[in-house]
Amino acid sequence: MSIKYAVLGLISEESRHGYAVRAAFEERLGDFWELNYGQVYQVLTGLEREGLITGSDERIGRRPIRRIFAITAKGRDELRRWLLKPTARRRPFRDDFYVRLLFAMESGVEFVRDMTNEEIRSCREHLAMLMDQAKMIENVGCGARARQFFTRAAILHSEAALEALKHC
Repeated sequence: MSIKYAVLGLISEESRHGYAVRAAFEERLGDFWELNYGQVYQVLTGLEREGLITGSDERIGRRPIRRIFAITAKGRDELRRWLLKPTARRRPFRDDFYVRLLFAMESGVEFVRDMTNEEIRSCREHLAMLMDQAKMIENVGCGARARQFFTRAAILHSEAALEALKHC
């Protein structure tokens, strides 16, 4: 996922300052992606430079001036293009485990078996955590639909990874 477009999407919903962008990102995507404040401001600067958002300074009371960002018409067009663009699929097995497996083969069958069993255990733990997460958001309203979808997709990916590990 491109952080750039996630930030642009959040700003398209309502004008926001950097901390509000980070908070909205964390609320909506925090279980799946990490975003630190430095990244937020780097992305906001880039989006503004590209003319996809505009920033204006705002002062509330005695607080320091903060920059509020709003999406531009060009930004809405760019976001729409990105939303309609099919996802580029990565090459299969671009996963750290399979790279480690490649080098572990030299260490013998027992070592590879131990390594694979540990990966299976970890994958099962992750899957259990995702299942718990899915139960917690099961009965949440419309606003959580995307989060439910993300969680279900993550469960399916974990189940596929577990199935692939069984063949090791």
